[in-house]
This record gives sequence, C-alpha cells and structure tokens, in this order.
Amino acid sequence: MYTTIEADIDNGYVKGPESKGLPPKAHVLITLLSTENMQRPKFGTRTSKQINIAPKAFDPLTSDELAEWGL
Repeated sequence: MYTTIEADIDNGYVKGPESKGLPPKAHVLITLLSTENMQRPKFGTRTSKQINIAPKAFDPLTSDELAEWGL
C-alpha cells in the first residue's frame, strides 16, 4: 500500500494541506523535483566517463554467430 501526497518539506517537517492524517513514523520514498535555480549543464559538458567500445563491436556476425540466432 502507498500514499501519494503533494507537500513541502520545511526543516525536515512535512508542510502542506495533505500532511494531516500521515502516520508519525513511516518509511518513505521521496522524489525531489527541480527548482527554478537548477539548470541543465551547458551543451558539450561531459557529465559521465568516456565509453570505450571494443574495436569489433559493430563487425557483421559470422556464419556461426548467425546460426546461433537461427538466421
């Protein structure tokens, strides 16, 4: 069972119209939504490590490999 609410968190306390009726203790999953201050990185900014691809990654399949796929 789960409950979905829309509320603000102020100094660790849930504030909002639906905050009444919530249990005093609960295990919850919180999704933080971006605010006006948050921006995407500028185009071209590296945000992850470089991906290395094996040299033969895009080579055509051999006859044996095709047979394994039933082709």
